[in-house]
Order: sequence, then structure tokens, then C-alpha cells
Amino acid sequence: MFKSELAECVNLFNSGKVLDAEINAKLLANKYSNEYELFNLLALISVNLNKFDQAILYFNSCLKLNNNSPDIFFNLGLIYRKKNNFFLSIKNYKKAIKLKKDFLGAYVNLAVVCKLNGSFEEAIENYKQAIKLKPDYLEVYNNLGIIYGEIRRFKEALVCFKKIKMINKKFYDAYYNESFIFLLQSKFKKGFDLYEYRWKATSRPQDPYYDLNNKLWDGKPFKGTLLVWSEQGLGDHLFFGRMVCRLNDYAKKIIFKVDKRLVQLFRDFLFKPRFNNIEVVAHEINNPIVIFDKHIPSGSLGKFFANNNKEILKFSRKSFVLNNKINEKKIITFLSNFKGLKIGLSWKSLNKNEQHRNIPLEKLISVFNKKNLNLINLKFGETNQEISEINKNLGIKIHNLREVDNLNDISELCFLINHLDLVITIQNTTAHLSLGLQKKTYVLLPLNSRWHWGVNKKRSNWYPAAEIFRQSRYNYWEDVLNNVKIQLNKDYYETI
Repeated sequence: MFKSELAECVNLFNSGKVLDAEINAKLLANKYSNEYELFNLLALISVNLNKFDQAILYFNSCLKLNNNSPDIFFNLGLIYRKKNNFFLSIKNYKKAIKLKKDFLGAYVNLAVVCKLNGSFEEAIENYKQAIKLKPDYLEVYNNLGIIYGEIRRFKEALVCFKKIKMINKKFYDAYYNESFIFLLQSKFKKGFDLYEYRWKATSRPQDPYYDLNNKLWDGKPFKGTLLVWSEQGLGDHLFFGRMVCRLNDYAKKIIFKVDKRLVQLFRDFLFKPRFNNIEVVAHEINNPIVIFDKHIPSGSLGKFFANNNKEILKFSRKSFVLNNKINEKKIITFLSNFKGLKIGLSWKSLNKNEQHRNIPLEKLISVFNKKNLNLINLKFGETNQEISEINKNLGIKIHNLREVDNLNDISELCFLINHLDLVITIQNTTAHLSLGLQKKTYVLLPLNSRWHWGVNKKRSNWYPAAEIFRQSRYNYWEDVLNNVKIQLNKDYYETI
């Protein structure tokens, strides 16, 4: 009787009637309290419904009935990963592997969580174990290559990507991820050629807005209209958009589509007599259809205009221009209340996949040891609670210009940045804005920073106004903050 009733619940679950399956399975649990398969089904249903705490209870009930099931520990590992409890996720994956030495999925998932936890060497070892079990596992070679790249072991990364291409030349993620190895090392020509594979990779940042097989610009001058369309996030719009100033002699007319928040900034940047053939328009889905002869995504401009440091400096030294006097007057009035140094701060990214960039605000403000400083909030998004807690617990005031929406009102944010003495920021859009304005900026980078910042150097040709501070090991900000404190003393405190 039980087996037929359980089979009915399983059929409901497999056919997508998850809520009905849950109701029936719970009724069964009232009748049968010692059935492993039933509690396992209830746990899987709970996972499907994102009821993770409930799923943990059901899986633990399974373990009371059978504590030798590697699959239960594996599933607990998955759940704790979803809950960002990496310690318990790792613990359960290891239990699964102890019970089943050839558990391929457990090695792979354990490696993923170890990386998320900053345990890169342990992640590498688990990926290697997975490869022993499955020597042609392309995704694992790819993930291993990415890790080697992030910890700057470039030769080993390239070996992984080469191995992938030997097994399957059409595994395009390998080419895309390989591009970052070359870009990090300032080997821009090779890097940007490989960067074109981003559109074929399964991990591509987005789908192209226009057909890349039709009317794609080849970098040669022509007499028609060239459309440049921005891609990826706001920071990428800013980073690559600066190259548009190199295009005026390459087409009779250039249309540059960019995030609507940046339209005015780029219009002012490109508003010069010699750039009068460049039109800046908002990059929105419901925009009127743009008529053009050829087009190119902005990230592809690098292969034409950034093959070496000399080419990069032709646009990277140019500053964004600010022309709105009303906005400027508001900012000047706000800042006139402050005496002494005015320093802008940005310490957190809105990117949920890049939380390793973030610095706890309490740690960041520890670098300031002078009283005649004024700290100004430049972070995107909601900050009031965090700032209030710092004020309440430490007595340190971080000022907000309430009329400025840092996330959406980029124009006013730029005026605010432009009238500060210094900006201190993690790698985020604030950094791209501040450095595009040629504002002196301390950029605080994680160990596995993006390729824009290169490796080891304190300066960047992409952003000449940057002073770069890098982690010596993953998630360790103490050395970065200590170096910031030393640099502040050299640049500012000695003159106060």
C-alpha cells in the first residue's frame, strides 16, 4: 500500500504538480514515520519550493534512518551552498565523498564551494580529483583554468584551456576565459581577439542586441552610418565608451547607444567641433529603430583602438566634461558646509556574484586618523542603515547629499565626485566614473580583480588618475587598508 501511495506522490512531483505532491506526501508522513524514501521525497519537494530549512529537517530525518547515504550528504551540501553557509556545505560534500570515493558530482560541487569560500588550493585539488574520474570533463578544465587565472598562475591556466581545445575545439568558453589571461598581462591584441568569443560562450555576459553575422564593422573607414551599441553593465559602458572619441574619422556618422543614465555625460564628453558627427542616444529596448550601415558592440572597439599602451593613452587621458551649471551649484552649496579634506567613499558592489570586492565600511573608515576630514557617501543603492550604525557605534559621520540618487542620477553624482579632493573606492562603477573624470582615486582591489586593472602595478594606463592597492591574499583587506593609510599620510596628512 505504501509503495503505491508513494509512487503517486512521485508521479505528481515529476509531472510538475509540486504543491499537490507536497500535500499528499505530508499526509503519508503522518501514517508512515520511518520511511526513508518518503522523507527523501519531502526533502526534494522542499528544495524545489525553496523551503531550504524544511528540506534540511527532512534530510536529517533520512539520516536518522540511514546515515550511510552519500546522496543525502550531497543534497545537504547543495542546500547549504544555496544558503551561503559554505562551512556546512563543504562539510557535507566531504562526508559524501568519504562514503563514495568516486562521487564525481561531489568533487565538482565541493570545488565550487571551496572557491566561493576563498580556498583556491582546495578547489584546485578537488577539480583534479574530478578530472581523474572523468579525463574529458571540459567544464572542470574550464573552471580550473579560471581559478588559475584568478590566482595569477597564468601558465597553468593556459594549459587547461589548451587541453580543452585539444578535446573539443568548439568549447568556446575556453577561448573567452583565455582572453582574460592575455588581457591581464597587457597582451591586448591576442586578448581582444579571443574576447570576441564572448558571444559564443555559454557563460556570455548577455545576448547580442544586433546580428553579429550581418553588417558588422571591420574597423576600416567608410562613408555610411556606424552604430556602436553598449553592452554588459554600467561600468563596461563607461570603460569602453571612452573609445568612441577615436571614431569620428572612421564613418560619416556615428550613433552611440549607451545606458540612458550616461547619455548626457557622453554627449558632453563628445561635444566638440571635430566630433560633430557623433550622436549619443539612450540604449533602451523600446527605442526607435536606428538606421545604420554597419554596427559594432562597444567591447569590440578594443581590438581596433587598444592594442598597446600607447593607443590606450590616446583616449584614457581625456576627461569627461560636465556642463550643467544648475547641478554644479547644488553640489557646491552642499560641499561649502565642510572645511578640510573632502573624501568620497564607495565600499560595496550591487553585483551579487562579486561580493568578494566589498569592504566592510567599519574596516574602511579605520584608515582615517585625522579629524578635519569630511567623508562623503558615493555608494550606489541603499546606505542609510549602514551609515547610521557607523555613526551610532563609532561616532563617525558619513555625509549624504540626499537630493542625489547615486544609482540613477549619474550626472549629479559626477559633479559631486568632481568637487571632492579624493575618492576611495572598490572596483565598481564609481571607480569608472571618478577615473573618467581624472579625479585622483584610490582603487582597492581584491586578489582576483578584473582584467582592467592588470596585475601587480600601482598605476593603470587605462586610468592614469588611479592609485591601485591590491590584496596580497584572498579576502584579506588588512594589507590594502594599511597601505591606503600610509599613502593618505604621504598625499594629504603631511600638508594638513
